[in-house]
Amino acid sequence: MAELNENTFWISGIINGEYRECDGPYTTTKDMSDKGYPYVTKTPNPNFTHQKYDYTAHEWVDTSDDALLHTVEDVKEAVTELKSNSQSNTQSNDQLDKKLDKLTTLVIMSNVQVGEIRKELQAVKAQNQSAAATQPTEPTQNTTPEVEGGNK
Repeated sequence: MAELNENTFWISGIINGEYRECDGPYTTTKDMSDKGYPYVTKTPNPNFTHQKYDYTAHEWVDTSDDALLHTVEDVKEAVTELKSNSQSNTQSNDQLDKKLDKLTTLVIMSNVQVGEIRKELQAVKAQNQSAAATQPTEPTQNTTPEVEGGNK
């Protein structure tokens, strides 16, 4: 005859419409390792007076009043820190916005100046072209008579 092995498990969750935090230990001859929620084969933490199993983290979580009080205090600290960071980020965002406004103004001013320089260059170009068109062309030959001979 085969030897029967006892397997120990706890219940943490809802079973038969009733919520249980850490109910057990129970023993059975069935293999409980693959049963899952609400059956837990991992031994509870002996340091916790009240606990429940976190199926996501796969560990027992302290649910005592002291642990919950510490959790609330931790949340308060985190909120305070986030508010502080948010305020400092708002200030730094305001500073960044001011710098961005200055840079935008400088870019606009430089674009205006570049536009003015282009207009001036076009005006100078137009003047050069009109001046070149109105100037008489230089003769390619010398039309003044040359006098041959010496002194007269």
